Amino acid sequence: MIKIYKSGKKEIIFPNNTKKEIYPSGYTLVTYGNNDIKEIIPNYKEIYYYKQDEVYQITFSDGCKYIKYLKTGKIICNGTPIN
Repeated sequence: MIKIYKSGKKEIIFPNNTKKEIYPSGYTLVTYGNNDIKEIIPNYKEIYYYKQDEVYQITFSDGCKYIKYLKTGKIICNGTPIN
């Protein structure tokens, strides 16, 4: 199902219960059926939150990848632990 709002926002709901919201600015928010969340901020970064594992993965536009494990506090930047 696709809804288009007067503001220009588009909302797509897929059969597997995934919801994708696309804003006129290009910002995109995807909520998956398993409660994972992905945010895309154009020309800057992509944030993926793994709900079950409580992990954030942030990928910056330059390719730098930052992973934060909320349960343990462990942080990894481009494959290297930083704490």
